[in-house]
Amino acid sequence: MKYFTNKGILFLLLISLGLTTLFPSCCQPVRARVIGDDYPINWKSGWGADSWGMYLRQCTSFVAYRLHNVNGFSLPPGYGNADSWGYVARRKGYQVDINPQVGSVAWFDKGVNLSHRDYGHVAWVAEVKGNLVTLEEYNYNAGQGPEKYHRREILRQEASGYIHFKDLINNSSNTSISQISRQLKLPSKGSYTFSQRRAVKAHPSLNSSDLVYYEKGNIVHYDKVLEVDGYRWLSYIGGSGNRRYVAIEKLEQQVGPREFQVEQIVQFKGPFQVSHNHGWMISSDILAGGPATQLNWLDPGTLFETSKNGQKAGDQVLYPGDYFSIPGEFKILQIDQKSKGIKIKIGQKETWVSMDHVHQKAS
Repeated sequence: MKYFTNKGILFLLLISLGLTTLFPSCCQPVRARVIGDDYPINWKSGWGADSWGMYLRQCTSFVAYRLHNVNGFSLPPGYGNADSWGYVARRKGYQVDINPQVGSVAWFDKGVNLSHRDYGHVAWVAEVKGNLVTLEEYNYNAGQGPEKYHRREILRQEASGYIHFKDLINNSSNTSISQISRQLKLPSKGSYTFSQRRAVKAHPSLNSSDLVYYEKGNIVHYDKVLEVDGYRWLSYIGGSGNRRYVAIEKLEQQVGPREFQVEQIVQFKGPFQVSHNHGWMISSDILAGGPATQLNWLDPGTLFETSKNGQKAGDQVLYPGDYFSIPGEFKILQIDQKSKGIKIKIGQKETWVSMDHVHQKAS
């Protein structure tokens, strides 16, 4: 099902930071860097629904994608307009309360704090600092225009509630900021907000001279992420037309890419779960390594329906939610290291899958 969601809000909610002293602190200070606009580039234009049945560029679509991409949680069927999320989640056994945690979903019922009077609103919690909550969201029109990324702070009491699908951390834990940062998946391109001063360099090396600096709170729009010289770097084309580099964090260990090669024979691990039907074909977000596109569609003719444990079962007709295995051996046709994807032919169709879900054929 496709759902209409928040169609835009015309006014920015005014927040007085001084009011936080009027409320008792509900949580220990817990912080995580704001990720920025990581919404898939191919969903930023055109029409249709995302992998979870939400209309593109709506608040629900952004939150569903963020939960999948960062929290490692796939939104189950049954969630429609934003105003229904809290009620549906509570009925399905998820905790819904007034205590925000990093990675939880801020839920606004119809008309609550300028949310849409018919559709409500949802946002992703990026930071919790006492009674102040930093949200990342789409389709909250604060002047940047509808159906676009936005970030803001609210008082925790200003949401209808917070849905705890799969929080990144527990506010009562001793999780460090660096541990939180490692849980957040940095998209390959997008926007990044600096939490401390960082130097801009002409080359991805600590020995390269500092050209200029980004200060805390500055935002950079980058198009590459590299792991070089023991650090993770963001890269972009500067105003001079030259490529620039910024080291954002030290790597605990460097892991090289899988040593897959074109023409190599691989086998699938599995089992996998069907996410969607596309006519006679199917797709699996797990196998695709993220929200599946047409490049990840599968010919089900050679697949086996199985139980969750991988035992052959069922009527061998695959529907969303069913499990399946992919028997046989497959030749790698193409490799894309950046996306960790490999192209193979399954049945009558060539498709892209994540290399995390295959292994080299034992010799």
